[in-house]
Amino acid sequence: MPKQVKQTQITVNLTNSWSKAEISLLKLKKVVTAVLGQFDVKKATVNVSIVDNNQIRRLNKKFLKHNTVTDCLSFDLTEAEDEKSFDLAVNAERALKEANNRGHETEAELALYIT
Repeated sequence: MPKQVKQTQITVNLTNSWSKAEISLLKLKKVVTAVLGQFDVKKATVNVSIVDNNQIRRLNKKFLKHNTVTDCLSFDLTEAEDEKSFDLAVNAERALKEANNRGHETEAELALYIT
């Protein structure tokens, strides 16, 4: 009997509101998809907002009551067991600084935040 392969239904929405760094949205989309695959997630919607220090500070203040700058925030918005839903905010301004300090690309630093 042939083995059945389940189709994946993965939607990744990326929004870049910080234009001071060259960021490949395609590379980041591949990272998100790969992470979901590692956890055998077949159906999911992931929204990734690429933000700066001020925006991440506002989000921290609004949702966590912290007036701090962080590298990322993540929210699991899953309501149904069969479909996952996540919102991520990743700090490109911090990623650019850290990537320069560590000698790698900004996308590589953002990939660390996503994983």
